Amino acid sequence: SDEELKRVDCYETQVLLVFVGYAFVIFFITIVFLVLLTLHIFILLRDTSISMSEKTKSYHRNMTKALIAQVCSKADAKILYSLTFISIHSFMHASVVLGTSATYRKALKHLI
Repeated sequence: SDEELKRVDCYETQVLLVFVGYAFVIFFITIVFLVLLTLHIFILLRDTSISMSEKTKSYHRNMTKALIAQVCSKADAKILYSLTFISIHSFMHASVVLGTSATYRKALKHLI
């Protein structure tokens, strides 16, 4: 019945919002830290008082740029994978809930 459907709550949204908020804060802090660390590396390599040859400094700059490119390419792949997994997970979760919960099965039969 409609009363039973109104009482069914799968998620506590307040807990979810707190988790998402903390996740965004941690993500932002991590990104800021990594950007500052990378800038610090480039500033140190630009410093003339470091006893490194110009060829070694150039090598380290190129390797740092290569690491940045690797991280960015991995991040793109992980984002695409995550979005695909989340969309499949949502569909499968909805299918399982509809198939196994008597209340939802009744409502689905009523709609069809």
